[in-house]
Amino acid sequence: MKNKNMIDSWNKAEPDNAAQERMLQNIMKKSNKKGTFIYWKTYATVTAACVILLASGFILNPLSSDRLSDSDSTGKNLTLADQTKETENNEVAAADAADLSDEIKGLSVKDFKLSDITQNMMMDRIAFIQFLNFFEYNTDSFVIVKVADTKAVPASSSDMSDRQSSTVKVLETIWGEAAPEVITITQHLYGGCFGDEATNLLRIGGVYLLPLDKYKGEYYLNGDLDVLFEIDDQGKIWSHSDYADFNRYDGGDYKEVTKEIIRISRDDALMLATSGFGMALRGWQLLEVTILTDSIQEKDEYGYSETVYSARVESTLSGEEPESEIDLRFSGEGEVLLKESEQYLLFVDNYEGKHYMNSNMLAAVEADDTIKNLGGEGSTFEEYNGYKVEEISELAHTVTEFLSTLQ
Repeated sequence: MKNKNMIDSWNKAEPDNAAQERMLQNIMKKSNKKGTFIYWKTYATVTAACVILLASGFILNPLSSDRLSDSDSTGKNLTLADQTKETENNEVAAADAADLSDEIKGLSVKDFKLSDITQNMMMDRIAFIQFLNFFEYNTDSFVIVKVADTKAVPASSSDMSDRQSSTVKVLETIWGEAAPEVITITQHLYGGCFGDEATNLLRIGGVYLLPLDKYKGEYYLNGDLDVLFEIDDQGKIWSHSDYADFNRYDGGDYKEVTKEIIRISRDDALMLATSGFGMALRGWQLLEVTILTDSIQEKDEYGYSETVYSARVESTLSGEEPESEIDLRFSGEGEVLLKESEQYLLFVDNYEGKHYMNSNMLAAVEADDTIKNLGGEGSTFEEYNGYKVEEISELAHTVTEFLSTLQ
């Protein structure tokens, strides 16, 4: 089970101004708790722009959704001759990649470090610090590749940074969605936030074990500022990372890393915990409620409008028991249209005694106790249409039991 649904729903759940105020307070309260996970979407809304850039392509790539399409590096339209030349160059690079040998040995490796560990949470970059993070955040596959060609792509009016485009041959898919034999991987250069030298870029002739994020048919490197698994000319692997979960394999057989990736992917409880549903349970509480009144409009302490419903709590599927009757609040984009006397399963964000809901994280409970997703495509409940509430409760219990082992 993968977490793509949660990533999509999180992208749809951009926080409004009031929500950002709540999230900032939540981050500060939780920063000293042992085992607390920092979610990039929450953290990025309240930290400096440079820190946001250092969150790697995982944040940057979706923001620049208008990729260079039939345009040059300055954003001007390409001529037909330019387009033809570009196509020919790509075809030559692809042919060269296909002709590469399948030997999983690359270049001599300098053991430089990418990540920079600091103790002050608000100064930390949003980092991938363990293998679990890759499964949590938008990794579609782990592959071993050999690089045939690289080219620099200057920033355009539709993109936020310079890039490197690398044509590679996929030697092996370790986990996830199988990639074609030849693909192009895009890496972004982030400017002066972490130094002038872009040490994380793929090298021609290099062999790498990479976590890939596939976005609109294009491939990007996930977490490339924290880990870049490179396989040297002796078949040894180097993470270029300061983080122990990665660098413990440095100088060893690359197959030890692939074994760890496969081990994690076969742990059902772990994979459930890193699914969209499991991710939601980390920061939100799951409740079954009956709506008691039609909605009313109120202003919060910041002056923003909120939609408020009164509800009776029928059961608590995760977290501490709330009061028997609560107010459910909504202040985000979109609509939450709940009906009086109807029953729902939903995630709530509890903040200073108030219960906030999200339009993409709720489901109706039918008369036969099955659930119907109301959040649309990519929502938390999308893959659970038709499940019984009891089955959802069992899934929630499995996740909370697993998460307790991480504390």
